Amino acid sequence: MQYQRATFSLSGEGCFEGWHNPDYSWNGFAVPYFAMSEVENIGCLVERMNSTDQPSWVLPLADGLVVVRETNVDGSTYDTQCPTVEVGGEVVFLVGDGWCWEVC
Repeated sequence: MQYQRATFSLSGEGCFEGWHNPDYSWNGFAVPYFAMSEVENIGCLVERMNSTDQPSWVLPLADGLVVVRETNVDGSTYDTQCPTVEVGGEVVFLVGDGWCWEVC
């Protein structure tokens, strides 16, 4: 798969450098991968954007994994491990698969 560098915003918020395949999208939205340094910044944005009834979190873990924790309507939570790919020798993480990522 051919990945290209771009800058992405989440629902019009923030500006994050990452990689994506411009020929692949989810419901018309980009499906970007990010370096760990951007994952941490995205985590801060997601916390600020959280709704009170269905919050989400981006959790970088000590062992080099990233988990997205989301809340169901019933209040229960579930974790999804973020998939990774290697681009230019760097491992990058797909954060928020199914989220509204736009290329800036």
